[in-house]
Amino acid sequence: MACKEAFQKHVEISVPVNFGGENGVFTVPSSSCLITDFISAEAFMPHGQKALFGVITTPGGMQVRHYLGTNAPGAFGGQDYFWVSGPTHIYADPGSQVTLRADRDIATGTAKFRFSVSGHLQ
Repeated sequence: MACKEAFQKHVEISVPVNFGGENGVFTVPSSSCLITDFISAEAFMPHGQKALFGVITTPGGMQVRHYLGTNAPGAFGGQDYFWVSGPTHIYADPGSQVTLRADRDIATGTAKFRFSVSGHLQ
């Protein structure tokens, strides 16, 4: 059976040297609202850095930033590893942009973030 209204998006964000954060952006289809039901993300950081994950949406014409709880299990190979994963109920207007925000506390080296967003269109 096909999921007619299912929505999934994967976005990778690289945060280069001398930058504390970067955005990854995708656009909601103009014919539907997006309801995000689940977000998972991971970050591979230079040793000693910390990661933050956020999602910025526009529901009802008002931009809102959502902060996602970060888990820090420690080193993975030569980098520090952070992740977030869990259910959400985040709205975004038709045709609006969803911004996935990747931040870190120290702007040295390159950090890699990966976000996966699952939800449905309504």
